[in-house]
Amino acid sequence: MAITKDPTPLQKFIGERRSKMGITQAALATAIGIKVGEYISLVEKGKRRVPIARIPLLADALGVKRADLLKWALSEEEPLAYKILFPKDELLTPADAPEGFELSEGSDVVNKLNTLPPALRQSFIMMLDQAFLSQMTVNT
Repeated sequence: MAITKDPTPLQKFIGERRSKMGITQAALATAIGIKVGEYISLVEKGKRRVPIARIPLLADALGVKRADLLKWALSEEEPLAYKILFPKDELLTPADAPEGFELSEGSDVVNKLNTLPPALRQSFIMMLDQAFLSQMTVNT
């Protein structure tokens, strides 16, 4: 029996936004550096996650602010990391992502990540990627 999981609000947003923009799943996959177009289908169904390192490319392809999309991804996928980076913010909920998606606190996450020494910043991003991959393995 296949394990099913409902898509997160971010995964739903990706599908809705991509559809509205008339972008195919294969084209979106290519835009974020993924060679298999079916990967986006799996993301939209809640079976896979977009790796954190590819979120800026995803934001560009979907025409939304990089920092906002990264913040949203962190709030859903890594709530602890989100709380560390944004201690005064509440975790994002679907209500926080209305059509058009404009959360805009500026680029807090980008600024904070950019203040880290390059090696530490890369380690942090790799840690988040590894957490995403671990979560995908558990949820599939």
